Amino acid sequence: MFSVCGACHGHIQGVSLSILCSGICDKRYHLTCVNVPADVHKYLDMNVGLCWKCPDCMRKCFCVDSENLNTFLQEKFNDCAPVKYADIIKNKSKPAVIIEPKNVEQNSQQTKSHIASTIKPSESGIQISQVKTVKRGGILVGCSSTEDNSRFKKIAQEKLADSYIIKEVKGIYPRVKIVGITEKYSSEDLEEILDHVIRINSDIFDPNSVCKVLKFWPTKKKPNVYQAILQVDKISYDRLISSGGLFVGYDYCYTFDAVELNRCFNCNSLGHSSYVCTQKICCPRCSGDHNVKNCIAANLKCINCVKSAEKDKTTLDTGHAAWDTRCPTYLKALEKLKRDLLMTYDIAIRV
Repeated sequence: MFSVCGACHGHIQGVSLSILCSGICDKRYHLTCVNVPADVHKYLDMNVGLCWKCPDCMRKCFCVDSENLNTFLQEKFNDCAPVKYADIIKNKSKPAVIIEPKNVEQNSQQTKSHIASTIKPSESGIQISQVKTVKRGGILVGCSSTEDNSRFKKIAQEKLADSYIIKEVKGIYPRVKIVGITEKYSSEDLEEILDHVIRINSDIFDPNSVCKVLKFWPTKKKPNVYQAILQVDKISYDRLISSGGLFVGYDYCYTFDAVELNRCFNCNSLGHSSYVCTQKICCPRCSGDHNVKNCIAANLKCINCVKSAEKDKTTLDTGHAAWDTRCPTYLKALEKLKRDLLMTYDIAIRV
C-alpha cells in the first residue's frame, strides 16, 4: 500500500523516507519535501515523546476566542471545499528544469549550493519562481516565464553538463474540448485562430499563454461539423470553461472540460466501452434489461447510482439517466480519473 505526500502529492512507498505530521492535518510527507534530515527523522522515531508538525500545522497552532470563532470555522470550511482540477495543476503548469548530479553520493543541498555559485539569476537576468528538491540529489528549478526557463536550461547545459544531468519538465496543462466548428482547418491555422481569440479576450498579455491543438476530427453524426481538443494554460482554461464557448471564425462553438470518462453503451457502466463489454444490456433511462429505443418508462433511474448506493450502503439521487453529466457517481469517478492523471504526472517527473 502507498500513501500520498501532503506537499508534492507524489506516491510514498513505505515509511523509512517519510514523516507523519502530528498536527491537525495528519498527513505524511517525503523527508526531502519538508527538509527533514534523515538523522533527525531517525532520532524522532527513537524518542516516543517527541513529535513533528508540518509548517502549515505550526502556523495553525493558536487559540481562537469566541468573537473570532465563526470566522475561523468559515476559513476551515473553505479549506476543506472541493478543489477544482485546474486549481490543482496550477502550480504544475509552468515548465521547469531538473538538475541531477552524476555523483550519486551528492545530496540536494550540495547540488543547490553548487548551482547557486555557478549560475547567478541577477547576472543572467532570470527570475526564479520555484526551487524544490527531487530524488537522486537533484533540484527542480522553475522560472517565471517560458523564455526564462529556456534560457536557464541553456546556461545550465553550458556550465554544468560535465557534472550534472539536465532535464526539462514541460509541465502539465488542462485540456478543453471545442465542438461546433464547420470549417476544416489545419492544426496550425486553428491554433493561430484560437490563440488570437484567447489573447484578444484577455485583460493583460500573458507570456506563459499556451494554446496547442492536440486533435481535430469530424463528428460521427455530422461529418461536416468538427471538434477539437486544445491544451491551454490555466488562465485560458478558466476563461473558456466559465464562458461556455467562443467564436471560431463565424461559428460559435461550445467548450467543455476535455477530461472525459468512458461510458459503455451496452451496460452503461463507467470506465470501459461497449467493444469490450461482457455484461448484459441495460437501458440508460430506466435501468431495465432492454435497448433504450424500446424504453417506455415514465421515470428515470440511473443504474450506476443504484449500484453505487447498494455497494456503499448510502442514499443517492437515482432519478436521472445514466448519460446525465450531473450524475453524482459520474462526477465522483471523473474526479478520481483527474487525480490519477495528476498522480501519474507526479511520478513521471520523479523517475
